[in-house]
Amino acid sequence: MENKKSFKSIGKAFIAAVTVSAVILSCVSCSLKDPASTDKGNEVNTGDVFDEFAFAPPLEEIGEDYTLEDAENDGCVIMKDGDISAGQDIWQDFYDKSLKGEKSGVRYVHYHDLDINRVAYEHYEKIKDDYPVMYVFDLIYDGSEYRVRYIENGEEEEKSFKYLMRYEGEFPAGITYKTYLRYVLTNDDTIVWQDIENSMYSSDLEKSRLYSQVMQVYIDVE
Repeated sequence: MENKKSFKSIGKAFIAAVTVSAVILSCVSCSLKDPASTDKGNEVNTGDVFDEFAFAPPLEEIGEDYTLEDAENDGCVIMKDGDISAGQDIWQDFYDKSLKGEKSGVRYVHYHDLDINRVAYEHYEKIKDDYPVMYVFDLIYDGSEYRVRYIENGEEEEKSFKYLMRYEGEFPAGITYKTYLRYVLTNDDTIVWQDIENSMYSSDLEKSRLYSQVMQVYIDVE
């Protein structure tokens, strides 16, 4: 059984861009409500596309006793410590539908535990009680754009992007992993993964802005 998670504020930098190694999100039940019903009964909901793909429970009702095991049992798309661990088929179905212009929705999870071997001991002692941590995102394609909804400091927030880019390639020699597959939300379909990666570490303000304008949502490394 997984330890109970610690809910954290996503933070402006994280909202803007999910890094390769520090992508840490929360999870909730990934079951969808019947889009033809509302809490008031069988009334058809013709409002926001998020209503059409409403996940249960709503983001604001997530409890702190919800675990990674619960998320796996509920069928969430899960990235664990920077790599996909469950829900590949669910994600692929969402992506395929969006390519065809069909409305679709997915709830995905990034989970991160603290590895003592990758953190300085003094720092580990200060932050160990805050882990493991999880955050949640609801991602909807409404037929024209991708919209992400999440909870930030107790408030529901939303971001919109025009494109969901797919990047596939190989790591340089000497890296533990050999290949990567990444999906990134962006408003510029001309950028390549190397541009995004370079912006993560650039000290140049202009170059680093790209990193703050995209959101990495899916990671698969082998």
